[in-house]
Amino acid sequence: MEEGGDSDDLFDFDHPGKSYLIKVLRHEEEDIEMPKDGAKLDGQVIADFMKWIAMGAPDPRDNPPSVEELERYLADTRPDRWGHLVDQFLASSRFGERWARHWMDWIRYADSHGSEGDPAINNAWRYRDYLIRALNENVSYDTLVIEHLAGDLLESPRIKDGRNESMLGTAHLRIVIWGGEFGRTPFSQGSDGRDHNPYGFSIWLAGGGFKGGSVYGATVLHQLGLDHEKLTYLYSGRNVRLTDVHGNVWKDLVT
Repeated sequence: MEEGGDSDDLFDFDHPGKSYLIKVLRHEEEDIEMPKDGAKLDGQVIADFMKWIAMGAPDPRDNPPSVEELERYLADTRPDRWGHLVDQFLASSRFGERWARHWMDWIRYADSHGSEGDPAINNAWRYRDYLIRALNENVSYDTLVIEHLAGDLLESPRIKDGRNESMLGTAHLRIVIWGGEFGRTPFSQGSDGRDHNPYGFSIWLAGGGFKGGSVYGATVLHQLGLDHEKLTYLYSGRNVRLTDVHGNVWKDLVT
């Protein structure tokens, strides 16, 4: 972050108001305004960012204790005051927020797909909040793994405030680990680094009910609950099957 990127250095610590980040927040940079597709932030919020840059842009997640917190700790004469302090941190909602970030980094959590157009993953935040709640409620690792893989199949799911928490765990399967593009494969490259194969598409998923190995279209549609023989699209004035006439479910790949 401090090194900047291809456009410019992100921060100007000597002149915070000239920082590239501030220009973007002020909508002074064409096609790269922040927030994306939203109204410009309030002037006081932008001033807070400038103050933060003047401080050296410290990580806001690693703030030192306040004067009041320090004085309260020093005034505690109990021999186990350190243990009580740890318990306070564990009871804080920020505990789940901090450790959920590590979990989400591992599964490559994002609110959008990236690439061209950066399409949004609608309701991805529901999985994020589920994970924060689970960590704050001390849900065991074993339970989290089960919910991630089969939370929608449990006979006795975790219900909290009217939410089926166990089912929300399976939402991480919506997050694609890696995807190619239609017509391009990572296995055969043309002279320009791209192979425009009309049948080529590669994707890696976490889970999804498949055994390891190659998968082709009809099988993927079957696992999504779609009848590939009925799924058609209009082409040249007629309905054409997505899998043409040769697509069949490869039963050996389905777990």
